[in-house]
Amino acid sequence: MPLYCFHQCIIDTTRHCLTVRGQLLATPPLIFDLLHFFASHPNRVLSKDELLESVWKTTFVTDSVVARAVMKARRLISGDHSSEGLITTIRGVGYRFDAEVSLVERCLSQSAWRQKSRRSPDGGRNFLRATIACAQACFGGSLS
Repeated sequence: MPLYCFHQCIIDTTRHCLTVRGQLLATPPLIFDLLHFFASHPNRVLSKDELLESVWKTTFVTDSVVARAVMKARRLISGDHSSEGLITTIRGVGYRFDAEVSLVERCLSQSAWRQKSRRSPDGGRNFLRATIACAQACFGGSLS
């Protein structure tokens, strides 16, 4: 599966991890799925109903639950509280992910990852570093 790269962030759907500015962040599963869905649909307005159906898999969620999840996603990818930037609220409609998203195919195969993680005392963190280096190489040394 590809990596979704945007604004110094990498979403790795295979390993279910989020890297922001080179730091691997603990990401709750729902927030990860929400960010993945946004990155899969950049520059498109997504209604609350579409988010509920695709991310929550139900429609029995209040507006405040969705708004809170979006706020948490914003904080994760921006690192501050003035984070409207990448995820824009479209009042009365939904949200839009305003980022140029690039898809990067894995630089290392699963078998290469297994070999590296077996040899590595860090249990595979080298794979993540290699993935980040690959993405940086794809973007000329910068992920922004």
